[in-house]
Formats: sequence, C-alpha cells, structure tokens
Amino acid sequence: MLILAVANFFGKLSCRVCSAGSFQKGGVTLDSVRAIVQTVIQDGRHGPFVVATTDQLQGSVTFSLESTVWKEEDWPEKGMVVYLEKLRQKRAGWRAKMGRFWKPSDEQPQQGAKSMDLSLIEGVVSIGGDLYVKSPEALEKLFAELRSVGYKIEDLRQADYRKKDGVAVETMEKEGWSLWFASLNVTRAKCGSCHGLISPVGVQHHGHKCELCDEVTYYEIIDGSEVRFSFISSHEGENYDLADITMKAHHWDSAAGYLYLYPEIYKGLFSSVERAKRHFEANKDKWKISEGEGRDLIKIRYSDPWNHETAVISMSDIRGNYWNHQIVQIWEGREYPEFTSDFPVPTSMSIYETWHWPLLESSPILHKRVLSAIHHNDDKGWHYQDGRPYFTRKMFAEMGKFVRHFTKLDADAWDEQISQFRLDGPGGIDDVAAFCHPRAQVENRPNVGNILVGMGKVLSGQKLADGELAALADALKDPTEAGKFAEAFPLNRGRKS
Repeated sequence: MLILAVANFFGKLSCRVCSAGSFQKGGVTLDSVRAIVQTVIQDGRHGPFVVATTDQLQGSVTFSLESTVWKEEDWPEKGMVVYLEKLRQKRAGWRAKMGRFWKPSDEQPQQGAKSMDLSLIEGVVSIGGDLYVKSPEALEKLFAELRSVGYKIEDLRQADYRKKDGVAVETMEKEGWSLWFASLNVTRAKCGSCHGLISPVGVQHHGHKCELCDEVTYYEIIDGSEVRFSFISSHEGENYDLADITMKAHHWDSAAGYLYLYPEIYKGLFSSVERAKRHFEANKDKWKISEGEGRDLIKIRYSDPWNHETAVISMSDIRGNYWNHQIVQIWEGREYPEFTSDFPVPTSMSIYETWHWPLLESSPILHKRVLSAIHHNDDKGWHYQDGRPYFTRKMFAEMGKFVRHFTKLDADAWDEQISQFRLDGPGGIDDVAAFCHPRAQVENRPNVGNILVGMGKVLSGQKLADGELAALADALKDPTEAGKFAEAFPLNRGRKS
C-alpha cells in the first residue's frame, strides 16, 4: 500500500509542478536538472535504469541506462551527481530522455546574457540568470538591446496575476518583485514526415496532425503499447491498494473515450500476475468484452482528457508511444535541440528595477532576499534532511553579487567565508542566514514530503539521520501535513490485508 501510494502521490505533486509552468518570482522553467542517484536497477523489465532525486522537482526522476539515453561508458553509482535533460512528465512521475555525469563546467550558472554583452551595460547586473537594473537610463538601454535581437518584453505591472491578487505596484517595486519579463519565441516542432517547422502547441497530443502535411505527429497509445493501471475504486472485502495491472493495448478510440486491450494480463510494478488477475476480476463491472479482428478485446472507459469524475482506471505508465516529431529551437536560422547548453542566448529572463530599493540593511529576514536571487526560499523543511548536497560554491558566488550590489553587508567577508558554507540544503540556508544577521529568523516547516521519505526509509529498514527523524516527527504533528499523508495512505481499517 505504501509504495503505490507514494508513487501516486508524487505523481499528483509532479502534475501540479508541471501545470504551474514558469513563474516570475522565485521560479524557473526547468530544461535540465542536477540529480543524485538513489538506486541502480540492473535487471529492470525493460533494461537497466536508474532512480534519481532532485530538489528541483517533487518525486523521483528515472532514466534508462541504454546507450540512446545514458551518454557515458560507465554506469553511475548510488550517490553520484548526474545531469539529466529532455524531461518528460508521466502520470507516475518524471522521466529523463538523456543523461550524463555532472561536469565541473555544469557548475557555471547559465547566464546567456553575457553572450549578448548585457552585463557590459552600465548599471545592469546579471544574477542567477536574471537582470538587475540600477537606473531608468540603464533600463532603456537594456530594452533597446533586447528588442534588437527579438525579445518580447512583458510589463508585469499589468500582469493578470497582480490584478487578481490585488498587489499594489508600489508593493512590487519596494519589495523587489520582478517588474519585466523578457522572452524569445524560438520553440518549434519539426514534423518527422515532411520535416517542416510547425507550432509546438498540441503536437504531443494523441492523434495530433501536422499542419503542413496532415500526417500524425504523435499517438500516446498504439497497437502493442504496454499500459500499466489500477482501477480507481476497488470493491469492499479485498485490499487492492497495492494492486496494479499491466496489459497490452490494441488501440485507443480517444474520440469515443474507450481503450481496447488484449486480454492477456501481466504482472504490475507492485503486484504479481495472480494478484493482478484478482484485481481485474474484482472490477469486472468496469470493463466489457468487445469483438476485435479475429479475437476478443477488453473495452475500458478511458477518456481524453482524463476525467476523474467519470474515469474507471488510473493510468500510471504507458510505454511504446508513436513519435513523429521533435521539438527544436530556432535562432538566426540555425536549429538547436530542445534541451541544449549551447543555445547562444537565454530564452527568458526576469528583470528587476533596483532603484526603487534602498541598500538593504542587516536584518533577521535579509537572508530571504539573498536566497531569492538564485530562485530559492529559506524553508529548511523543503529539503532532504540527511546531509546530501544541494548548494554549490557557484550558487553562493551568485548570491554574493546580490550581497555586493544591493546590501550593506561586507561583500569581501562573504567571498572569504562561502568556502566554509555547508552544501546541504538546511545547513547552507543556516549559514547564509547567519551571515546576514546573528538572530536570523529561518523558516523550517517539515511537510508531507518529509513524512514520505521518513516512513519509506523506516519500512525499508534504513536508518534515519537525526535531521530526518526530527523532520518526520514535526511533520506528523502538523494536522495539515499529517492529513495529506493520511489521504495518500488510507489505513483500510476493517478490510482484509
């Protein structure tokens, strides 16, 4: 029950992260991630693969060790840092389509602004991939440069979210919100049939057709696709919380909202063939036998888009999609991969008007502003509590630019001391906060993630670090977070186990 609920719960959280898209304050659009290897599975059903975690996403990221995905001769080991690209969200979590070992050059912050010499404009400071502008005159010069190369510049004072939330423009200015957002429209889809460049909107939707040649660009499910799912509500009298079923698809009639499956049942990720068959039979009121071409098929409702109110199955994995397109970026007539570190300019950046602020004094909450310069908050509970690295020296150096230009702190002392700052999330936050003020008020709100990690380790027989044990206990005391855990893990009192 716990393992399946963890997977489903993380999948739900991942959906929320993905649907939020990019946001202007405290967030970035993730094209790649730095991840830590947790487990190497050498004999997976579909070949060797790795489970990794990253603090940039909720849940885990998996990637294959086949040569089409893993680009190194040697396999990674537990605890190693890897660089993952081409992230795809599945219903059960995240999957990376390309990976390699983390390199020293990856520590360099991605500041494409330098390639356009924006940092040479007097009064413009580049920090964490964003631009901090010290005067209206510098802003005017910056806008002229950005527009000359094709950037669209959005005035966030007029943004719908500001008006909806009722945030005053003066508040945005004084509290250091980003007031402008610059972006390039460079993403295109490339049809695999005609090789033409088309709009990426909807291109990865089941049955989508190329606007140039009318060929299908993507099918989520085709004949032979392997699907893994669970019935949404099991009958009383049997405990099927850990049951899932693997079957092979014949076709998906997305217009009518029905999935047609071959009748053979295979073991799920968490259940044996026998258990999967029992789960299937226990829910026989949710499927029908339909005559196919020479053999009977199983017909199950599966709508597009998926609707929780009418759905009878929850899909956790689909393997064997039909891809007839790729996503590319186009710049000055040259084609680049969707995810690349070689793109010559940043595709987006937030812009701050810093002349509205006074130089910031040391205070118990100054560290919040310093951490936000690299899109981070000061909640220690958001991090793993076992001492694993999160920060890098380069991240501290980026924060140092904010310290030097926009605070009254001793920037030279910062540069000297950051070599001693701890790299784990909670420790690094404490060190940044302590530098900013001796009585800093640091957030520490353990959440359901700490419960999931802690309980998972307990049930797998692993020893909890002191920080993990404390975070687990504190999160369980919080009625809201404990309630989220209870929702994800029904106790099934009075039901057979």
